[in-house]
Formats: sequence, C-alpha cells, structure tokens
Amino acid sequence: MRQRSRLGVTVLVSLAGMTGISVAHAAPPAGAAARYHFSALNIRRAGHVCRTVQVTSINDRGVIGGAVYCGQARGFLRSGDGKTELFAAPGKGGTTLVNTVADNGIAAVSRQWNHPLRYASFERSPSGTFTAIADPNAGKGGTLVSGINSSGTAVGAYYPGSNAAGSGGIAFVVDGGHYRDFRLHLAGARKVFLTGINEQGVIAGGFSDRRDVLHGFVDRKGKVTVISVKGAGRSKGDGTVVDTVANNGATVGLVLSGQDGATQHGFVRRDGETTIMDDPRGVGDSVPQGVNRSGTVVGSYFAPSARGFVARIRK
Repeated sequence: MRQRSRLGVTVLVSLAGMTGISVAHAAPPAGAAARYHFSALNIRRAGHVCRTVQVTSINDRGVIGGAVYCGQARGFLRSGDGKTELFAAPGKGGTTLVNTVADNGIAAVSRQWNHPLRYASFERSPSGTFTAIADPNAGKGGTLVSGINSSGTAVGAYYPGSNAAGSGGIAFVVDGGHYRDFRLHLAGARKVFLTGINEQGVIAGGFSDRRDVLHGFVDRKGKVTVISVKGAGRSKGDGTVVDTVANNGATVGLVLSGQDGATQHGFVRRDGETTIMDDPRGVGDSVPQGVNRSGTVVGSYFAPSARGFVARIRK
C-alpha cells in the first residue's frame, strides 16, 4: 500500500474525548464504478506517453494540476481543452509538484528534495511568474504550501528543523503576506495539518487524536466539522484523511483501516453522501486528491508507479 497526501502525512483520528464539534458520518456504499466513469490522464513529452503521473487538483474551470516524471520531474497544468504545460519551480534538483490550482489560474507549487527532506513553495501566476511563499519561522526543512485560492490566501505547513522528516510540521495560513499559525480549537486534537482552501476561504485539514487515530475536518471561518467516514479503523494510524474541499463543500480523501492504515480506499463526500472512490485499475491503492463543483474527481493509483485518473459522474 502507498499512502499519498498533500502534506506527505498519514491521518488517523477517533472522536473519543472530543467535544464542541460537529461530526459528519456517512455509510460508504460498495464503490464508485456505477456512478463514475474513470479515464486515464496521460501526459506526453517529446512524443512519448509518460508512465508516471501524479494528479493532485482540479478547479471549477476543469484545469488539472500535478506532477509528471518523464525523463525529468516536472509540474504540469492541463487546461479544460486538453492543452498541457510542463514546468519546473525555481531551484535546482528535486521534484516539482503542483499542489492545487485556483479558479483564476494561480497555482500552489512546491519543489521537494529528499536527502534531507525539505521544501520550497511558490505561488505561480497564470503567466508563469513564481513568487516565493516561505513562513518566516521555517527552518531548513522549509515551507510546503498545500492549498491556495484566487485571493492568494494559502495554507500549508512549515518545518522549523533542518529536516522536514525529522521535525513536525506546523500548520499555517498566509493572507496578504501576513503569516499566522493555524489553531484548531478542538479538545484532544494533535498534529494538526492543512490540505486545502476553497474560494470562500473554507479550509480542509486533519488531525490525530490522543490514540493517533486520524480525523479530517473542514473549518468554515471557525465553525469546524469533523469528517469521519464509516469503515475507517480506530487503531493507531487508521482513520479518515480529507485532502481538499471544493467550492460547494464536496471533499475527497482516504479511509484507512487495518492498523497503521494497512488497508486504504479513497472516498468522495458530496451533497451529504459518501462514496468509496477507487479507480478500478487500482482498488486499494487509489488516492483521490481533487474535486470540483461539478463533482469531477482527480487523483492517482499505483501500479506500481503513479498513474493519473479522472472520474466523472455518469450522466
């Protein structure tokens, strides 16, 4: 099993001991094949189909973002009419990834280095100009932006240590150049992380409880709803991960069970109904990471390298 989330974390949470929150439960149906049509998202470079594609985001205009590994590691944006742009974030080495793309075309882009693990993040304009996003409290582990909206408000994590793998990320919000640590006012919530923000400023994220079980949440200007999909495990490393929130409140993420998330399935929650979301070619190894207002879901499955998918609601 390969778990992939926008912040490279696994989210496990149970609701024991938590008060003052709204909890959204929904029993997951058997699967999404009857409701969604799945298609592969293929990227070509120099006339060849790239075999490794990670898809992370889709906006309401149908623009899709992610990363492609095809001789070189590049971020990509694909417009609604199928035109694809490949590019690298400023810096040398590492991997470029588009984490999300807002409706006006600005994108949250990161460059990742693995030895040691560290990040640099940027806002990329529709014209291709990069502006650094770097929390002033970050150490050499850097800053990882996971979401951005059209107003330029961004969310993510910064790492105060020299190695992002060895120091816990601290959730932050930046708006108009002003950085602030994000506070989730829930009793018992630990290891809070943020995964996305929509055009209304609604924030998606997750946390672990005192048993290291993961829970997802959405924060609507201080009103927090915890999302816990039925079927999620209640042991350490299990739970529900929410990876983004669309402009109409739809969310996608992962359901983890089997202790330490040994079993995983994707899910989409839309109009109060939850559907298990696995690409038929990658059941148990699918990671939906983006959803838009129309209900189109994008993500990746692993067979064994990452392959992108687009799932559209059947008419």
